Amino acid sequence: MKKRKSKSWSMAYCGMAAALCVALMLLGTIIPIAMFIAPAVASFLIATVCMECGITMAWTAYAAVSLLGLLFVPDKEIALIFTVLLVVVAILYKKLSKRWENIV
Repeated sequence: MKKRKSKSWSMAYCGMAAALCVALMLLGTIIPIAMFIAPAVASFLIATVCMECGITMAWTAYAAVSLLGLLFVPDKEIALIFTVLLVVVAILYKKLSKRWENIV
């Protein structure tokens, strides 16, 4: 039996994932080794939003986390790694994988 995912479920999942992403990036400033792990795990969370809720909700979560990360995370390197590099690859992977399957 399939669960029907409503708009409110998608919005709640998107908000919880965004909050967890910002919390992970804040944790990355406290623990030195997590400086490189935190943006990667946060981009993985945004990729789960893309798979579960769709690409528009993923772009919305990406914009929210990027803005909040740049505003509130003391170590700007973590926020910039997340904003510029990792999430765009994670979100665009879904579209690029479909195109690659059509080529191959």
